[in-house]
Amino acid sequence: MRSHLKLTTLVVAAAVASCAVFSSKHEYCLFREITETQDVVRLAQLYDAYTTQYPDGVYVEQLELMRPEIEREMFVGAGQERGLLWRYIEIFPEGIFSQLARDKITQLDAMIRFETEKKAAYDAAKKAELEEHEKARQILVSAFNSAIVDWIAVAGLAPYGKDVAEIAALSPRFMEIWSSVPLAECDATSCVKRYVVDQWYQVPGGTRENRRLDLAVKLVFHEGGLLGISLTFPDRGVLPLLEELDKVPYDMEESALDGATFLVMDQLEQTATDSLAAGQEVDVEGAMWAWDCPQAKLSFVRKGDIDSGVTDTLTIQLLPPAPEEPEPDKKIKKKKKKPEPEPPPPPLATVEDLLWTPPPPAALAAPPPSGADAPPPEAGTTGPATEEPPKE
Repeated sequence: MRSHLKLTTLVVAAAVASCAVFSSKHEYCLFREITETQDVVRLAQLYDAYTTQYPDGVYVEQLELMRPEIEREMFVGAGQERGLLWRYIEIFPEGIFSQLARDKITQLDAMIRFETEKKAAYDAAKKAELEEHEKARQILVSAFNSAIVDWIAVAGLAPYGKDVAEIAALSPRFMEIWSSVPLAECDATSCVKRYVVDQWYQVPGGTRENRRLDLAVKLVFHEGGLLGISLTFPDRGVLPLLEELDKVPYDMEESALDGATFLVMDQLEQTATDSLAAGQEVDVEGAMWAWDCPQAKLSFVRKGDIDSGVTDTLTIQLLPPAPEEPEPDKKIKKKKKKPEPEPPPPPLATVEDLLWTPPPPAALAAPPPSGADAPPPEAGTTGPATEEPPKE
C-alpha cells in the first residue's frame, strides 16, 4: 500500500519539478513527511496539518490526487480503533470510507455496550456472592464469640432429659444457634457442630495476618434427651477469643495464652452467675475453673502445651431436677394401692462422654458455605434415622 503512495508521490514530484512553482521549506518538509511516514496516526496528523495551514499550498492538488490512497491507508490502518476511525471521519467527513467508518464505529459501540453490561452483571453477581459469603462468615464469627454465653444460658434452662423441640420451646435463642450453620454431624449418642472460620487481623505497621477460629460444640443425648454439652477450642485453645476482642493477631506464647485464659474465666464466672441460679465456684481436681448449681456441673479444663498445641474444653454436665416431695395429706383416707414406681431417670453424662477429640488441624481455608439445617435427634430415638439393611 505504501509503495503505491510513494509511486504516486514520484509522479507528482516530477510534475511539480517541471513547473516553476516554489514552496517554503516547512511546506515542502510537511508534504514530504506525508509521503514517507509509515505511521497511520502520524499520517492523519500531517495531512490535517498541511490542509489546515496551506489550504492554497503548492501541493494541494498533488495531495488531492494522492487522497484516495491516503484515505485507504488511514481507514485500513485504523482497524478496530474507535478513536482512529473518528479521526478519519473528522479529516474526511465525506470520504470514500466515511460511511464504512461510521458503521464500524456503530458496531464497536454495540460491542462495547454489550461487554460493559456483561461485565457490570458479572461484577454485581460477584459482589452479591462475596457479600453473602461474608455475611455467612460473620454469622460463624458471631457464633464463635458468643458460644460460652449462649450454651451456659441453655444449661440455665434446666434442659436435662428434654429433647430439642422441648428446649426450643423454652428458648428461641437455642433454636437459632442449633438450626444455623454449620451442620451438626450426629451419631447414635451425640451431635457435633464445628465452627471453623478464618479471620484476618491488621498487623500494626505491617500486612494482615490470618488466624483460624475453631470451636466444636458437642451435645450428648440419651434416647433423644439432652444430657450434657461441651465447648472445645482445639489447637490454640481460647487464644482466638482474645484476638477477636482486641482485633490483633497473637503468637502462641505463654503471656498471650494467660491473657486469653483470664478473659475466659472472667466471662465464665459472670455468665454462670447470671444464668445458673443458686450456684457457686468450686474446686475440682484438674480443672482451671468449676461451678456447681442445681441444673449442672461445669468445668473448664486444658490439655496439651504451647509447643504441641493447646485444647481448652468447657464441659456442662446437666443434672436431673430434684424430685418433688408430696405434701402430707391430713385427711384420713382408705388405704390405696401403691402406685407403680416411676422409671429411673436417664444416666448422667460422664466427662469422658462430653469430651470431643479434635482431628489433625486442616490447612487454612475459606469459611464453609451455607447449607441446610442439621436434623436434631427426635425424642425417643438414639440419633439420626438410618436406613435398615434389606432383609434377605
